[in-house]
Amino acid sequence: MNRFRHFAIVFPVFSLALLFAPERLPAQKPSSDAPLVLSNVTVVDVRTGTLRPDQTVIIEGNHIAFAGPNKSAEYSRHAHVVNCRNLFAIPGLWDMHVHLVFGDWFPDA
Repeated sequence: MNRFRHFAIVFPVFSLALLFAPERLPAQKPSSDAPLVLSNVTVVDVRTGTLRPDQTVIIEGNHIAFAGPNKSAEYSRHAHVVNCRNLFAIPGLWDMHVHLVFGDWFPDA
């Protein structure tokens, strides 16, 4: 019973504090100018079917600016660096399948 009573007091107070907070904190937005650097990632080479460990992938804006060994990667100190050790990056996967039998609900099927 004590746990419920404690919850019944704390929950409404906390809820009212959030409701009447003078300023709501916005979510942090990453700078669009700073590149995103994925370091120590294992890249899956889809052409040869091999794994390339210890690679760095640099993403500037909406495109990949660099993909190669860690040693040859150059980026600014303002970049957002993510250590991707034990993680994989695989490029170019798109869902390109299609269903040809749809029935009456698909026009001109």
